[in-house]
Amino acid sequence: MENSCENIQEQIPEFVTGALPAEKADELQHHISQCKVCSEYLEALQADDKLLGEFAEAMQSRVVRLENNVIEALGLRPSDKTVQTIPIWRTIMKSRITKITAAAVIIIAVTIVVNRFGGSIDGSSVALGQIMENMKKMPWMVMVTKGPEGVVAEQWLCFDREYWIAKTADGTITSYDYAKREQYKYDPSSKTVTIDYLSQDIPYFISSPQAVLESLFEQVTEQATKPGTEITQEVGQYKGKKIKIHKMAFSANELNHRSQLFIDIQRNLLVRMLGSSTDSDGKVIIRGELEFEYPEKGPSNIYDLGVPKSATVVNNAPHEDVLEVVRQYRSCRENGPQQYIAIVTSGMQGTKIIYRNGDLLRTEFYFFRDINTWHEKRKRIESNFDSLWKWWTDNNNSQLTQVYLSDGKYGYYCYGLPDKIRSYRVDKRNPGHEALDTIGWPEISKYFTPERQANIIETDYSKENDLVCIELVFPGKIDTESKVTLPQKWVYYLDPEIDYICVREKYYRQRDIAWEDKDDSWLDGIDPNKIPPDKLPQIKEVIEVEETKAGQWYPKRIARYADDGTPREEKRMIIPTVYLQTDPPFPDGIFDPGSLPKK
Repeated sequence: MENSCENIQEQIPEFVTGALPAEKADELQHHISQCKVCSEYLEALQADDKLLGEFAEAMQSRVVRLENNVIEALGLRPSDKTVQTIPIWRTIMKSRITKITAAAVIIIAVTIVVNRFGGSIDGSSVALGQIMENMKKMPWMVMVTKGPEGVVAEQWLCFDREYWIAKTADGTITSYDYAKREQYKYDPSSKTVTIDYLSQDIPYFISSPQAVLESLFEQVTEQATKPGTEITQEVGQYKGKKIKIHKMAFSANELNHRSQLFIDIQRNLLVRMLGSSTDSDGKVIIRGELEFEYPEKGPSNIYDLGVPKSATVVNNAPHEDVLEVVRQYRSCRENGPQQYIAIVTSGMQGTKIIYRNGDLLRTEFYFFRDINTWHEKRKRIESNFDSLWKWWTDNNNSQLTQVYLSDGKYGYYCYGLPDKIRSYRVDKRNPGHEALDTIGWPEISKYFTPERQANIIETDYSKENDLVCIELVFPGKIDTESKVTLPQKWVYYLDPEIDYICVREKYYRQRDIAWEDKDDSWLDGIDPNKIPPDKLPQIKEVIEVEETKAGQWYPKRIARYADDGTPREEKRMIIPTVYLQTDPPFPDGIFDPGSLPKK
C-alpha cells in the first residue's frame, strides 16, 4: 500500500464523522473514488459507524450516572460553573483511532469506574451484539475447534429448533434437544447410546444454543474490556471474502495473549477466531482456532454425525406419561406471574421481599430490630401488601440481613448484614432464590436421573382431591467406605385445575422402606455410626391459593410440617403467607448488582 493511502486512511474516521475540512474532504473523496484499497477501508468503517454511534449515545446517560458515582465516592461536589456539553462520539472520533478502538476505550473507561466505584454495566458493545444477533438468525451455525494437531471438536447449533450437537476427535457425540428436554450421548468405546432427561440444572454456557453463543461473546468482550488491551483493525481477505480483522493484545500472568476476530463484511458474521498465549521468550504456551460456518441444513440426530445404527441404546429417560405431565407443569410454571413484588411473611422467622421482572430476580431477607416488642407491634400491622411494605422497609422496625440477586446470567449472594458483609458471585442464573415459581412449582424434573425412578401413581389423597401424582424413588446404597445413603422418596401432588400448582409435596427417608421391598437387614455389618437416622416424613402443603387480575394462580399460604400422625389442623405451626403486587413500579436500580450492600 502506498504512503499516500496510509495518510488517507488516517483521515477517513474524520471524514466519516464530518470533522474534516471541506477542502480536504474533497481531496480524500477523489482519492477514494480511484483507489480500491481505500474504498474498501471506508466501506468497512461505515458498516459499523451507525452501530457504534448508537452505542455512544446509549452510553451517555450511563457515563453521566457513573460520573456522579465517582464524584460522590471521592467526596467532591459539582462546580457551580456552567459546563458546556460536548458530544462524546464526535470528540472521540476527532482523534486518529479506529471506531472499534473508540468503542473499546469507552467500555474500558467505564469498566475501570465500575470496578473502583461499584457501578454496573453489561460490558458488551453494540457492534459485537449486532454480529451475535445476525449469527442467531442463521438456520444453522457450525463451530469447528482446531488445535495444533487438527480438529478437536465440531459443534452444530440450531437456534430455531433449540438444538445443540457436538462431536469430539475421539468420536464421542452428544446432543441436547432443549425443546424435548432430551440428551443423547454416544460412547465409541462401548458403542452405546445413552438417553437421559435433560435437566434444567445444567451449566449456563450450555443451557441453550443462545447461551452457548452468548458465553463465547462474553469471553471476547471480557478480553476487549481488560485495561491495557490494545485493539487494532484492518481489512483483508479470507476464503475469497472481504473481511474486517479485529486484533486484541494484552499481557497477564507473565504471558502475552493475542486474539483475532474475522468478520465477514457483507453478512456481518463472525467467520474465524484465533487465539494464542506466549511467554516472555516468545514460546507458544497455548494456541487455538475456531472456524464458523452457516449451512442451510444440519444433522437431525446423532446418527447423522456418524453414530452406527447398530449401537446399543440405553434409555434412562422417564416414561412418556411422566414427561407429558412435566411438560404441562413446566409450561404453567413458566407462564406464571413474571413481574411482581411479593412479601412472604414467616412470623418469628422474619420476612422475605421478592422482586421479579422476567429473568431479573432479587430476594431480600428481613428480621426484627427488637424481637421482644414484635408481638405488640404486629397488632398494628394490617394484613395487606401496603401495610406490610411500609413496616418492613422501615429501618426503625427491621434489619436487612441477606440479599440474593440474579441478573439472568449470574447469581449474587450478599449476607452478614449489617456489620460483617460478605458477598460472592456464582455462574448461575438463579442461585437458589425462592420465588413464586419455586414455592408453587418446585423443580421436579431437576431430580430426574438414572438412579431415581419417576412414575405417575395414584394414592388415596390424589383420588380424593382429583390430583396428578408423580413419585420419585431413590434407592438406598452403601459406598466403598461403608457410608450409607438411606432410601428416599418424593411424592408431588399437582392440581391441573389451578395451573398445575404443586399443592402437596411429601418427602420420606427411612432405613426400613416399604416401597423398596427391603427390611433393615441390608445394613447388616455396617457400623451403626455410619447409618443416618430415620427422618419423619416432611410435608409442604399449599393450603390457600389466589388468582391475579390476569387469571394466573399462585400460592397464598404454605404450611410445612413433619407427618407424625397428628392432623395438620391440630398442629401449632408458622404458616408463611404471600402478599402479591403484580406489574409494580420497581425501585430504581433494584436489579443492579452494583446496588448490593457494601462494607
